Amino acid sequence: MKHQLKLLHEQLIIGLVTTVSLGLVNLLYPWKAIFLMAVISAIYSICISVIVLALLIIDRYLK
Repeated sequence: MKHQLKLLHEQLIIGLVTTVSLGLVNLLYPWKAIFLMAVISAIYSICISVIVLALLIIDRYLK
């Protein structure tokens, strides 16, 4: 359960940083923001999937 809470906390921080940086990019370069948002969301999804998979594997081996 602690792993899940820590993971959720990390997700919230990453999400907040991503949102703020995208907002800044949108103000500076409006035409780049859409492309950048697609790339960042894809990378973010892959990272979260890898982390969740790793936690599941670790959890299975610890039992």
